[in-house]
Amino acid sequence: IKSSAASDVYKRQDQTKVHKLECSQCLMELRSGRIITADEGFMKMFGYTREDIAEGVTYKDLVPCLDIKQIVAKLREEFVFSSNICYEHTVMCKNGEVKAVCSMLEIQNTLIKGHRMIRVSSTELASVIELDTEAKFK
Repeated sequence: IKSSAASDVYKRQDQTKVHKLECSQCLMELRSGRIITADEGFMKMFGYTREDIAEGVTYKDLVPCLDIKQIVAKLREEFVFSSNICYEHTVMCKNGEVKAVCSMLEIQNTLIKGHRMIRVSSTELASVIELDTEAKFK
């Protein structure tokens, strides 16, 4: 298919196919996985409270099977090549519910109390709407 024809088809598509996704964001220490701050989306998506965060929620609480030393080593290797990494994985909510999410991890250039930070932005995969692109671009 020629790109101009594909572009014409795309322009004629129903524009309601664009949907806002619920998302969450938190700031996490790279070395320990401790969550420093989290937004309202994080609280809603995973069921934690500001008090929980203040008491010391870690990424290990969200991903219990995670070997934090192994993942930190992997992240450090990956961050050599890019400041952003995207992962699809499962997360355990505070109430024990397991959700499939897509998370974008972004290494932060600033240190907080001598610790390197990662900004983690996530969306629940169940909320992602699949488009029938094959049918639309024939």
